[in-house]
Amino acid sequence: MQGVKYKVVSASGSVSLGFSKYWGCIVTAATATATLLVRNSTTAGSGDIIDAIPVTSAIGYSHLLNCPIDCSTGITFDLNGGTGTITLMYEGNQ
Repeated sequence: MQGVKYKVVSASGSVSLGFSKYWGCIVTAATATATLLVRNSTTAGSGDIIDAIPVTSAIGYSHLLNCPIDCSTGITFDLNGGTGTITLMYEGNQ
């Protein structure tokens, strides 16, 4: 996992722009209201869903991948009407 970065997110938006690799996530503040989504996209609310963090995930819930998911356009975080804080691991710009 050389070159892996992390970004702590609690609002919808861009995590990485352009070709990126998604390695997974860790919940750092419990999620509520809706499933939180990670997308291969440049804007939240569109693009392919590559990961979904279940509603009511507790602090410490993690989904770490053995092999990354290639994202051709970038990685965005989509609160999808929910709440929570997530640490995302990725390779890419930003």
